[in-house]
Amino acid sequence: MMNAAKDRRRILLALALLAVAGLAWRWAAWILNPDSAFLIDRQDCRWVVADRSPSLQVYALGPTEAGFRRRFLLDRRVDDWEVTIHAMRGFRAGLDGRRLHPAPVGAGWKSGGLIRGEGGLEPGEHELLVIVSNRDGPPSLMVRGLGLPVSTGWLWEASLDGRTWKPTRPAADIRWPKEVLAYPDTGAALAASWPWLILAFTGFLAFMAAGGRLDDRAVKWIVVLGWAVLGLNNAGKLPAGTGFDTDLHLAYMRRILEGGSLPVPGEAPGASQFFQPPLYYLLSLPIYGLLAGSVSVHWLTAGLRVVPLLCGLGIIELTHRMSARVFPDRSSLRSVAVAVAGLCPMSIYMAQAPGNESLAALLTALTLALLLGFVLEPDRRRPWADFAVLGAVWGAAMLAKVTPVLLMPAIGAALARHFVSTDEGWKGTLARSGSLLGAALAVCGWFYLRNFLLLGRPFVGGWEAVGATGWWQEPGYRVWGQYLSFGPSLTRPVFAGMAGAWDSLHSTLWLDGFLGGNARHPPPWNMAPMLMGSLLGLIPAGLVLASLRAFWR
Repeated sequence: MMNAAKDRRRILLALALLAVAGLAWRWAAWILNPDSAFLIDRQDCRWVVADRSPSLQVYALGPTEAGFRRRFLLDRRVDDWEVTIHAMRGFRAGLDGRRLHPAPVGAGWKSGGLIRGEGGLEPGEHELLVIVSNRDGPPSLMVRGLGLPVSTGWLWEASLDGRTWKPTRPAADIRWPKEVLAYPDTGAALAASWPWLILAFTGFLAFMAAGGRLDDRAVKWIVVLGWAVLGLNNAGKLPAGTGFDTDLHLAYMRRILEGGSLPVPGEAPGASQFFQPPLYYLLSLPIYGLLAGSVSVHWLTAGLRVVPLLCGLGIIELTHRMSARVFPDRSSLRSVAVAVAGLCPMSIYMAQAPGNESLAALLTALTLALLLGFVLEPDRRRPWADFAVLGAVWGAAMLAKVTPVLLMPAIGAALARHFVSTDEGWKGTLARSGSLLGAALAVCGWFYLRNFLLLGRPFVGGWEAVGATGWWQEPGYRVWGQYLSFGPSLTRPVFAGMAGAWDSLHSTLWLDGFLGGNARHPPPWNMAPMLMGSLLGLIPAGLVLASLRAFWR
């Protein structure tokens, strides 16, 4: 038992170190990248933006200008002064109506421009004016003054039209769009839902007190039945546009059917999902081809929900099988595992619309199920075929969506432990590792090689402005506070992802926090029970953290 505990700690430590190293490298590369809109305040000055009403509107790429000015009063002549201007992304500056010519401090807009005193400034009133232009976000400015009181802060003003001037707003002060405030908060949801919550918890406690027990297989079939009923109920009720980028997923399938080949990112204006790997679309193509032109768009979309729903059911089955291996003598824990997998809000709402997320989740779960055998029996020698199957399934997951590539550290750590436990020689290690990677590349490598040949890089993200697909939304940049804070998702979870990364994760895992990406015409979910997921999600989230502590022990 002691050796097993040490092995678990080593695996956790190895995964943690790999994750930290990978994240640190990615963070450093992103922050230093002159194209990344990451704004870092200084101790003596900060980034500011024009204080306009925030919106969930989608803005097309194109130059947007804003004027920033600082009027200040000098009580004596200043001969030695210096101003450094950082603007996202371009700027021109003037002092008292005279054009200034900043010298670049370094490469890229983040380095800024330096202006040294061009003649002395006499006592009296002066004005520093900076016109900032940005094509993929709000014009933003940070100024640092030495010898002059012009460092950006509350005393700066901004104008979007050149006539109306208002005090600037710190870029770190992320505001809620008015569309978000139209939705109820969790307090109102709790007031509307508490009778049902009390009834449900009272019934559960009474069932447990009476000695009631549900076999894990019974729990599985209850959850599966619930999914089937929900899918049938929603087939005729959900609007055709429900879900993230539903019309764009349909455009992908239509492009394959009409063009006879896979689309290329950026080949058509607005086709922002053409970067996706093709597996989901190829599997759904028979349904699309059968129904398109024969039924309405409503029933076409309903038919295309079959694949995501089947994937969700597959995840439930895989979870049951994996829990049976991990907890062979604990039916109660197997029941909990199945219930969590089947009732996870993200899994439920993503399966209600066409898209590749559910297929990628299923294949990722299958990869983890196969990897579980290596973790539970690390000293069991395995033929190369086991490694090839694992690699092929992992490759299929990456052919559904690029994100399963993030399984690499977990796969690497589990196999390293396996090779050490079996005392595998370097030849056997290379052969089996090669069979895994070879199978993965055989399944998905051709697609990423195609991307490299056509676009110059294997991985293309939806956030990249490929061809004519570029757009941006508020806030249009990132600041440290969005990664170091958490809380708004507990009070106003709808679109709480604007507040920060952790609120985004919480509000999309435990409810449809982004409303299928459509604030004007949101899905017809039962709003109060859905919003309660933000508070109820604290229970499983806390149990997950507690389980990590138990795992370490």
